[in-house]
Amino acid sequence: NSATPQLLRQVIGAMRGEQLKQLLLFVTASPSLPVAVDVEPLVVYRVADTTLLPTANACFRKLNLPEYDNAQLLRDKLVMAIEGSGDSFGFA
Repeated sequence: NSATPQLLRQVIGAMRGEQLKQLLLFVTASPSLPVAVDVEPLVVYRVADTTLLPTANACFRKLNLPEYDNAQLLRDKLVMAIEGSGDSFGFA
């Protein structure tokens, strides 16, 4: 049993505005929510190596998330990954 899914919900629940938009862009390569009703869900894959930053495969809505020990560490690493990805997809 991993605490990671609960910690991720906690971290995302605390995000607001621009940070949520950046997370959405990081995970889906889209700056906004899809209009379609039958959208594929986000899939979170646990990664054992906690020295890594989270990564995403936006084509498949896949988030590779290390199993960090606490919400603050998860938040810090996720924000670092999001901000480090910059404007990789060319959206402003």
